[in-house]
Amino acid sequence: MTRPRNDAVNKSEKRANPQDRQAKMVRIQQDYRQLRYGRLSTLEISHSEYQKALKQLKKNVRELR
Repeated sequence: MTRPRNDAVNKSEKRANPQDRQAKMVRIQQDYRQLRYGRLSTLEISHSEYQKALKQLKKNVRELR
């Protein structure tokens, strides 16, 4: 079974732009620190603002893969 062409194109585009990947890495680090040590760290994990930040962090990590 072969992968669709779009997957191959998307992966090559991700590899082709190291500045975007680096910027996303920095954003992931900042988001993680905010959740772990920053203002959001004092919120309950069920709090909507915490959940929103966590969801965005997970999305950024998935996109980086």
